[in-house]
Amino acid sequence: MNVLIAFIHSALLLFTVSCVYANQGLEIDDSCLSVEERVKWTRSLHFNNQSFSLNIDVNDRPSHWIINYIFEILLRERLGYRDINFIYTPWDSSSTVISRLNCEISRNCSRPPPVHVNLEVWLRTGEEINKHAPPHRVRINGPLGPITRWGLYGSHDALDLLNTARTDPKSHRLHQNQSIDTGVLFYDHPTMFEAYKNLSEDSVYLGLRPERQFTQSLWNITARGSGLDRVALLLSWYPSTLTLNPRLVRLGLPDCAALRARTSINSAVDSSCAFEVNRLVKASWAGLAEAAPLVSQLIDRFQIRQTEYIELLRVVDPSLLNYTDAEQKNQEVKFRSRYREIACRWLRMHRSTWKHWTEGWNVKKEIIIGGMFTFTGTEEFNDLAPIHLRN
Repeated sequence: MNVLIAFIHSALLLFTVSCVYANQGLEIDDSCLSVEERVKWTRSLHFNNQSFSLNIDVNDRPSHWIINYIFEILLRERLGYRDINFIYTPWDSSSTVISRLNCEISRNCSRPPPVHVNLEVWLRTGEEINKHAPPHRVRINGPLGPITRWGLYGSHDALDLLNTARTDPKSHRLHQNQSIDTGVLFYDHPTMFEAYKNLSEDSVYLGLRPERQFTQSLWNITARGSGLDRVALLLSWYPSTLTLNPRLVRLGLPDCAALRARTSINSAVDSSCAFEVNRLVKASWAGLAEAAPLVSQLIDRFQIRQTEYIELLRVVDPSLLNYTDAEQKNQEVKFRSRYREIACRWLRMHRSTWKHWTEGWNVKKEIIIGGMFTFTGTEEFNDLAPIHLRN
């Protein structure tokens, strides 16, 4: 009986602790790994005899925050690096992302670049990082694992109405179909909307009134069905916290063949299409491999499976989908702690995976000082440790 009571008490305590973490998240000073899994000393970064902080690029995508916090916890607790910063920037093109990793913008590479690591660089089909920076400046650390793709999403009713508009001769022109004429195309990433406008020749989709909304508003629209009583499409990518919503179905993708047919004549237009499959790759400042071999090894081995990536996105708090929005609401600390807690849970469930990533974590770098040293006088050095002389 006492054993049963003790078991119930332990279960309730575990449940209470879990609820506290779920409500408060994991602060930057809180430990995630066990004592045995954490290194007992501190490491630092140096380049050209000067110390520097490790700067990691991050944007508004929830996946980017989760991946970064998995990386940050391993850097801080497993490897012993303490001086780590997340450098927030809006979601840019791959060329702009790579430029921040290029040391040429910092005194001709006499100092590290402003950003040293990006774990989630989106590359379009056929796009290569070397096009934006040479390999001796920016290093490709291999694929992160998942693939993504932009597309159009909407409700089942919206799909039926659009199919009718396409096949019914009476509704060939949009102004003859009032329900479509008052429809909306929602988006939260202006660059992709411009790319979509340049690509799509589908009069039905272009006839929808474009409306930019922040991610949080789009979540409210798709989660509650608000605004879906008319034709309301969402221009977004999969997988994301928005497009994982079971209310939405993929309505098709813009035709990239049409873009290539046009760009074969005009060579000034990029022939790669943003609406084909995107690879997620890891990239870093090339000098990091020499400055911090353990960090570079961690980046090289760091990988997430597609199924794990999707499951991580499913547990994101719907009220904390956008960092900019959280800042405006003074919820920055809450935002960071919640995402760090998601990362910590993943690490505790996949110990064998990240232990392979951090091989050599508990081996100190050996420094040998050679030379001839003379001592005069009678001073004693009591704290010197005895060593064995080697030939």
